Amino acid sequence: MRRNAEGFPIYFLATVIKQSNNLANMTLMALAELSGDVGLQRCVMGLYRDYGDCLQLSPM
Repeated sequence: MRRNAEGFPIYFLATVIKQSNNLANMTLMALAELSGDVGLQRCVMGLYRDYGDCLQLSPM
C-alpha cells in the first residue's frame, strides 16, 4: 500500500528498465547468432559499447 501512495524510488525504476534492456539485448544477440550474419553480430556486440549506460550488465 505504501508504494501506491509514495511511488517507486527512481533507483528502483532505473534498475528495472536496465534489466529489461539487458533481456532485449540478449535476445537480439541470440537472434543475430542464429542468423549467421557476421556483420549483424558485430553490430549487436557494438551496442554494449555505444549504449552501456542503458544496460545493467557491464560489457565483457
